[in-house]
Amino acid sequence: MYSVVTTPPEDEPLSLTTVKSQLNIDAAYAADDLLLAIYIKAAREWMEKRLGQSLITQSRKQYMDKFPCQNLEILYGPIQLDEEGEPVEFAVKYFDSNDVEQTWASSNYWLSTTRNIPKLVPKYSWPSAGERPDAIWVEYTAGYGDEDTDVPANIRDAMLLIVSNMYTYRVPEIEGKIISRIEMGVERLIASDVKLQYTGHGTRY
Repeated sequence: MYSVVTTPPEDEPLSLTTVKSQLNIDAAYAADDLLLAIYIKAAREWMEKRLGQSLITQSRKQYMDKFPCQNLEILYGPIQLDEEGEPVEFAVKYFDSNDVEQTWASSNYWLSTTRNIPKLVPKYSWPSAGERPDAIWVEYTAGYGDEDTDVPANIRDAMLLIVSNMYTYRVPEIEGKIISRIEMGVERLIASDVKLQYTGHGTRY
């Protein structure tokens, strides 16, 4: 089971203005804007993998070979809801035994979005899917929202720390107390958001 981005975010949780202010870079100085934008995107992608969450609005597909025995966890939430509390562009699709694409009606399941990891619960039983790789997929819109301020402040602060470090220390050989303090600061900022099961890959900031 895995989740992929089908439509990437149009914006980032950090603006160039915010990052430049943190780094004491004059707002009119644009020579490093492209570099800072790359660092912001890298920090957001790392944070999403570390937390197992989508931070800013994006479309995703979650694939699996077969339905689970019980409930289905939706990776990289939160799932976005409309003003009426309904999921935005959410669909469960699969190939049946004749290899024909089907859409499972929403009346057949409950979708819980009140927990850290969204959960899909069948009301009766799962439909019968064909035996093939990626026979089942869930389409959904994820992320806290479209605006940078929709993302929790502690996560944005942790990203700001990462971007500032990437910009200030661009040589990968730099190690020791500085890097250790940055790692500790980032982990403390996001501690309450980290999933119980560690999903990081030991990546340096």
